[in-house]
Formats: sequence, structure tokens, C-alpha cells
Amino acid sequence: MLVFSTNYDDRPDTRTKRYIERIEQIWLNDEDSTEVVQRAWQFSNEGNIQKLCRALEDMHNWGKEKYGHIPKQIQHHQEKLRKLKERVPNRNTINQIKKTEQELDDLLKHEELWWAQRGKAHWFLHGDKNTKYFHQKASQRKRKNKINFIEDQQGRSWLDEENIQRIFLRYFEDIFTSSNPTNTHNVIDVVHNCINAHMSEILNRPFSAEEVYKAMQQLKSTAALGPDGLNAGFYQRFWDIIGQDITDYVLSILNNEGNPANINHTYIYLIPKHKQPKDHRDFRPIALCNVILKIVTKTIANRIKVVLPSIISPQQSAFIPGRLIFDNTLLAFEVFHHIKHLKNKKKSVMGIKRDMAKAYDRIEWRFLQNTLLTMGFPHKLVKTIMLCVSTVSFSILVNGQPSNTLHPTRGIRQGDPLSPYLFILCADVLSILITKKQEEGLIQGIAIAA
Repeated sequence: MLVFSTNYDDRPDTRTKRYIERIEQIWLNDEDSTEVVQRAWQFSNEGNIQKLCRALEDMHNWGKEKYGHIPKQIQHHQEKLRKLKERVPNRNTINQIKKTEQELDDLLKHEELWWAQRGKAHWFLHGDKNTKYFHQKASQRKRKNKINFIEDQQGRSWLDEENIQRIFLRYFEDIFTSSNPTNTHNVIDVVHNCINAHMSEILNRPFSAEEVYKAMQQLKSTAALGPDGLNAGFYQRFWDIIGQDITDYVLSILNNEGNPANINHTYIYLIPKHKQPKDHRDFRPIALCNVILKIVTKTIANRIKVVLPSIISPQQSAFIPGRLIFDNTLLAFEVFHHIKHLKNKKKSVMGIKRDMAKAYDRIEWRFLQNTLLTMGFPHKLVKTIMLCVSTVSFSILVNGQPSNTLHPTRGIRQGDPLSPYLFILCADVLSILITKKQEEGLIQGIAIAA
């Protein structure tokens, strides 16, 4: 096996790494942070996106000044406490000991939360000190997700991050580049308008501030951070300060066909599928979107999912309210059990497993748009959806460092609240095609009960 590297030895890449500012959970738990955000928001005449950047920058400076290097502060307080306990006890000394112990306890809680955030221990809220556990969990996660080398299509291995990024970029450029299919109309022809007047009234209704607030609250507060460096917990914590401006901005996109391009940059985070990944196929890409974009798409998703049970084929169960995908799993098991125990061996039967590799990534935008319009979704809503889909840009995160920007021409994102519903609408076209061929007598299903 040939191993290539732009470095002259196997030492780690020493290029200057870009530091990505991000919100810390310990800052959100501090009551003083409210004043920091309020000051940054009220005394800025910039736009909402610039205000968010300013708030994060001010929070970062404030947090660095207030909390500094937590392990050093813990060490300092432990030494101070040791010296106080060596003194002759008196009222003043006892008070100082109590104060120092309380400060040390707070620092230990901050350290615990800091490591819990890096260990992705979202189940942790409060409890006994588990800093060592979270430190080990964070270190283990870092080792597991670190990309040490990657093989290109010629089987050559590259060690340096610059070439690792280059190989992933080339791969995702191929995945996210449209094949420009010309025969989609043959597929779309089987789709019929299934949006009735009542559904159309629901979908056409102007989006409201209440819907935006509901979508914001439904987002996971501690989910992985996108390019903005903020999590949903920031919005939920400071909604009283930033809520009106954010709501107005989101509604300008939803109701006035605003362009979401400036909030639509997304990081692709690569999760190894197994312990020894070798090439790009061994990683699962997850899209890390900006929270404000997720508020937009979550609001749309909440509106769309109301009508899905009435328009999606009964064979489709995933992501549909009131349906369980496990029902299909059990049904498939029963069918194959029936096939295995058929008494009439002269009768030939078969099962087909449809493995849609990179299904989200390969959805053609024109096909998605035509499917939505043919089904009867309102033109204005479809335009807003397609703006959210088509204005996206990507950077690949390799060991925490973002690559150059990639502009796709097809695909939807895993990690976007709207994507599962768009995918199931497109997948339903296949269900319709299969049903049509069955009705024409070209294929026949299996009857497992008299």
C-alpha cells in the first residue's frame, strides 16, 4: 500500500488551525449572561445575523474573562483552601473556608458541564461529580471521530488534513452534482393532485409568530453546533431579548419569499461507521445547520406534516404521524416467513430489497419541485421550500476544521428538520409507481392469508 503525505514525516500537521467560536453551556447557565446578550442586542444597529455574531463574540469575551482557565482556578482554590484549613480556627477563617468551598464547588460544576458538553452527554443535567467520566467520554469521542488518513479512489492513502479535505470535497462534489435527468416527466405523470381544498387552506395560511415560537422550542437545546456557533439553547434562553427580531426575520422568509442564503451555510460532520474507516464510504455525513435556518424549516415541517397522513400511500410509515415503521418491519418478517414455508414449491415467488444508497443526497431538485407542485402544494410554499433547499452551501469538517465551500445542485440534508418529510414525499412516487404496475397486472403481490 502506498502512503502519500505533503508532510515530510508522520508528525501531526502543524498548519495554523482556524478557531471556531461556539457557545458554552456554562455561559447559558450564568444569570450575568443575560446582561451581556441584552447589551449586544440593544446597542447594535446591525442586521439580525450581525447581531447574533456580535452577541456570540461578546459572550465569548465575557466568558473568557469571567471563567478563564477553569482547571487553573480549581487548582488555585484547592491550594487556598488547604492553607486556610492549616490556620488556627476563628470566625473569620471559618467564613473564608465556607466561601472558598462554595466557589470551588461552583468551579467543579462548571468543569463538569464543560466536559459533559464535549462528551455529548445530553442526558446529563445535575447530579454527583462525574468530571472524570465526561473527560474520558470526550477524549474517547475525539479519538473515535478523528480522521488520521483517507484512501483516494486509486487506493493511495493520505495523512495530512489538506489532502483529506480535498478527497472528501471531490467525493461530495460528485454526490451533490445533479445528473440533469431528462425523463422525470415519465415518473411524475403517475402522481395526481391529492391536496383538497381544506388542506390547501391550511398550507396557504400565512405563518404566524406562534408557529415560529413553537418550532424554536421543539429544537434540541444541546444539539451539535453549526457554523453560527450557537445552539437552540441560546435562542430558548434569550428569546425574551432576541425573539421579536428573530421572529420577524423568519416570517420574512416564510411569508414574503425572503432568500435564506445568508443563513444557509452548513457544516458536514463525518461520523465513522466502524472503528477502522479507510475511505469516504466508511463515514456517515450529518449536516450541522444554523439554528435560525432550522427554525425556518421546522416551522414548515410542522405545517406539512399535518396533511401527510391523508396524502402519503398507506405502505409508507416513516415520519408519518400516527404510523409506525415497525409495522412494516413486522409485515416484511411475516411475508418472508410465509415464503420460506410455502408448501407449493412449484410456485415461484421472490422478495425485492430496495437499498437506496445516499438517498437524501441524490434527490434531484427539479424532481422534488415537480413532485410537490403536481401533488397540489401551493406554489408560494413550494418556492419557499425550494429556496431553503437550493441556496445551501457546505463545508466539510475534517478534525474540526472546515474545508472550502461546496455549492451543491441536488440533494437534501440529514439534520434538517424538513428533510425527512421531503424525502417521504419523493419516495411515495415510487410507491405509486409500484401500485400502478400492480393494478396493470405487470407485477403481483403475495397473499399470505386466505
